[in-house]
Amino acid sequence: MADSPEESIVARNRDMLQTALAVIAEAGRTGVQARLLGGLAIAAHLDDPSAFSHRIIRDVDFYVPSGEQRRFGPVLTAAGFTPEPRFNALNGHRRMLFHGPQYDVDVLVGEFEMCHRIDLRDRVDLDSPTLPVADLLLTKLQIFELNAKDAADVALLVGHHEVRTGPGDHIDLTRLIEATSGDWGLWRTVTLTADKVAAGASPLVKGRLTEITDALHASPKTLGWRTRARIGGRIKWYQMPEEIGQ
Repeated sequence: MADSPEESIVARNRDMLQTALAVIAEAGRTGVQARLLGGLAIAAHLDDPSAFSHRIIRDVDFYVPSGEQRRFGPVLTAAGFTPEPRFNALNGHRRMLFHGPQYDVDVLVGEFEMCHRIDLRDRVDLDSPTLPVADLLLTKLQIFELNAKDAADVALLVGHHEVRTGPGDHIDLTRLIEATSGDWGLWRTVTLTADKVAAGASPLVKGRLTEITDALHASPKTLGWRTRARIGGRIKWYQMPEEIGQ
């Protein structure tokens, strides 16, 4: 009997995860601190892989600290991925692309940059093989135009992790506050996006997202945050991914 669509998705995602974990292990042997981001990182945090059956993961997202990308490239090449030479030559200081027979690899270097910039330099030592759960959540909630796929990712991540303070396999509220209390733009997008997801989520997910946004609203803010808040939405506070590097 043929696999159901959900079973096929789970099997593909599981194969991708196994490959990604092997790459991270080999990178570690060469001294490179590679970590997973994106949907595959969320799947890695689930006890039951079948829970991540709502979509096919299209590519593998890695993060490496600045200066380690030159050593990470050969690890990916040895694993069967082909670099995108022109793109990597122009953008390798912040991002690299590799192609595989079934899926591609996207490598973010140093600083996470999409709709907002998020400093990840001090986060790689806190978890493995992924970045910490709070950072995975931040990289999803910072998306200004959230699509259904990313909303489902947020709901899945939040539904499987309690909200606490301090490092661990949970949503570290302290990290979310620290990342947003000095950056009004990031705070604004994170709270707006969390509210959007909560509106259509289960009671459990809605409750946890509400706990997060309540804490982000109530936390003390820096002078820079308060100054930017006076301008508010009159000036665009985010960028779209296609604007990066222009």
